[in-house]
Amino acid sequence: MTSLGGAKIRLVYADHQGDPQKGRAEAERLITQEKVSAIVGTYQSAVAVTVSQTCERYQIPFVSADNSSPSLHTPRPEILLPRGTPLTKCSRRRCSTSTTR
Repeated sequence: MTSLGGAKIRLVYADHQGDPQKGRAEAERLITQEKVSAIVGTYQSAVAVTVSQTCERYQIPFVSADNSSPSLHTPRPEILLPRGTPLTKCSRRRCSTSTTR
């Protein structure tokens, strides 16, 4: 990606098989062994809840747009990016609080 100084993006896949505990285990494996910078996905809300808790514990961004559980829709400002923060300012553990205009 030229906008990231030529950085390469590697996609790593995992299958939770619709099981929340497998989702938690796979999220931990992706974070601790594969050293991913973020997790995207899950479909079932029950899996998304356990994966989001795991990501929060390790301070890894988690993005999932297909869930309906109310617990996943509660705003939590401590994990939101400040408006205008480019993802290029995010590191493995935190995102810069500076904004762009």
